[in-house]
Amino acid sequence: MKTGKRLLIAAAMAFAVLLARPAAAQLGGFNLTDQVKDILSAAIPPFLGVVSIEPEEPAAGEDVTVYASVNTMPLIDNQTMTSVDEAYLYYSTDGGETWEEVEMDEEETGLWSGEIPGQDSGTEVLYYVKAMSDVGDFDLEIMDKEIKLDIGKSQVFELHTAANFADDFDKLTVVVEDDDSAVKPKPFQNYQTFAVGADDDNLYLRMKLADKMEGGKMSPLNGNGYLIVFLDMTMPFEDFDARETDNKAYAKKIQSVFPFNDLQALAGKHADRLSVWHWLPLAESIGAMLGGMPVESILKIDGASNTPIFKKNAVKSKISGGTVDLTIDRATLGNDIKTLFMLPLNLNITGQIPDNINVTVPDIAFPTFIKFVDHSYTVGD
Repeated sequence: MKTGKRLLIAAAMAFAVLLARPAAAQLGGFNLTDQVKDILSAAIPPFLGVVSIEPEEPAAGEDVTVYASVNTMPLIDNQTMTSVDEAYLYYSTDGGETWEEVEMDEEETGLWSGEIPGQDSGTEVLYYVKAMSDVGDFDLEIMDKEIKLDIGKSQVFELHTAANFADDFDKLTVVVEDDDSAVKPKPFQNYQTFAVGADDDNLYLRMKLADKMEGGKMSPLNGNGYLIVFLDMTMPFEDFDARETDNKAYAKKIQSVFPFNDLQALAGKHADRLSVWHWLPLAESIGAMLGGMPVESILKIDGASNTPIFKKNAVKSKISGGTVDLTIDRATLGNDIKTLFMLPLNLNITGQIPDNINVTVPDIAFPTFIKFVDHSYTVGD
């Protein structure tokens, strides 16, 4: 039981962990708190607050300015944050079949704007916003091993659930693309594309890696696992408005709900908000040592008993080479989620069975906030 919870929390924090039996828990000289704070501070995506349009009821041929409150939040004490590097506006006039991209400008600190050109009377315009920060690389020492985490970009974007998607994976909204096609030596991966879509029932994900997804081997033990961590980060208060809200004061409100300065408290407080998709082929052989974990499921934690729950029927997958298409039941992730954090990563499992199994997280990529929205307006006469 403890193993499943260890995996969920470790994956959610995206750093080296050790599964299996408590006696095997050896973290060596790894300073968990300091290094994790450094990573979290830089990798937490920007926050997207109020999005508004002017004019609110545009006439035919009238340009529309979209304003978005986007900023990074100081959620980790005494740590340096990244900045918002770029923001984009996307709009569609054909029900979401095609989208036009507009680069947004920062009007003032945290307030970005972009313009949608005037349209004919009666046209329905769908729109959403995306913003990114460049996280870059981290050099870590884990279990006496030097590891470079190439996190790349973090981003926040609005997922327009009213768009014409109909579970066509080729129509998914591309969150981020990495032009580097190099294949890294195992256990490292090169995450190239992460794309997302949704309807009322399901979340659809497509993840592409530069190399084939492989389970590894049993002798000597050298296994690979692939995960996507989900955290429901819906706030019990209004979104921030860059024109009215003090950034530090709003960050304190977030910290009151999500105490990033105390990772144990964060994990304990929000176990029920955490979900992890996993694909771990070696679980067929060592699943009993991993809390009865199946090869694939959505892993949840029962908050009352702190026991893992493997929801195998909550996900359908198609894996081909380095591409995986996932259909995930939205209700399994949580009820009425407005903001969802997602983090793809991979595991490497080595050591001796059964008493000395080492699990590390060599790669994480594309930290992402998704806000589920249906922004639209209809052009008047």
